[in-house]
Amino acid sequence: MVNQSRRLFRPTINSWRRTSDAMELYPRFHRSTARGFTLVELLVVIAIIAILIALLLPAVQAAREAARRSQCQNNLKQISLALQNYHNTYLAFPPGVDYTSGYKGGGGCCGFAWSTFILPFIEDYNLYQAIDLDYGYNFWEVRNEVRQLFPFYQCPSAPANEVVACCNAYLTEPDDTGETNYGNVATFRIAHQAQDIDGTGIIFDNSDVRMSGITDGTSQTAIVSETDFDQDDPIKPGWGSQCPNLQCFVGKDWAGQNSVTTAHGINSWLFFNDAPIQSHHPGGAHFAFADGHVIFLTESIDQVTLDALGTRELGEVVGKY
Repeated sequence: MVNQSRRLFRPTINSWRRTSDAMELYPRFHRSTARGFTLVELLVVIAIIAILIALLLPAVQAAREAARRSQCQNNLKQISLALQNYHNTYLAFPPGVDYTSGYKGGGGCCGFAWSTFILPFIEDYNLYQAIDLDYGYNFWEVRNEVRQLFPFYQCPSAPANEVVACCNAYLTEPDDTGETNYGNVATFRIAHQAQDIDGTGIIFDNSDVRMSGITDGTSQTAIVSETDFDQDDPIKPGWGSQCPNLQCFVGKDWAGQNSVTTAHGINSWLFFNDAPIQSHHPGGAHFAFADGHVIFLTESIDQVTLDALGTRELGEVVGKY
């Protein structure tokens, strides 16, 4: 008999099937047909992504600016409501600068501004109470208080507010007072820092205007607008030790005089002493009116119309805006 253990192997159909199954279990026995991206395909994908980003980026930026504009408008709304509440309490709007404050400093220079007097009506009563109004805002006795920065005085489209140089008397360092991006519309005239004693607006130096005195109409008379400046302002060299090596910040401060004039239009980007209405919003700036509403006025507004919106009793007929 033939030894079964030494019988030669003869391939059968079943054995071929088993071999095929093994190849499926172990793919290394056959060549893969999968392939990756070619360089050309990869470059095409990158180009498509770049185009999509280029198309979407302006929309994202526009959405962000719209949000910033909305927050700026809300700031002015808070300010205008605080002015309304101040008027309800004292039966007049606050003065642009009250030169009777700061009498211990001799007065006539550095009295506190309207934006100081409305602090109790804009949720900062404690700080207002801490300010000794007997001193001017340029005195060491109020230094810590006047250096504060407030979110409601910051336009989110503008660079972050700084502690700006302000004073050439007692506070003579480059970081004197907290900045604000909002100023009172004092006049339509060209005046040094809009300091018009006989102001045509509602709030100006030593003003005491009542609602009944706004005969042009409260909905037709602007009271506060936006303001800011480039940091290469030519006023810096004249400040001397107050701005050593021109390393200081220029801007309106909330504690002291921060008037603006409509004389230069909107976003003319003039200088500090010109006191123009300027914002970092494309195409215009926000204005708060005496009745409490806030609107965005474009740079293209007629100058005569803009001036008329800044006066309280000259009887102009305001055109479309």
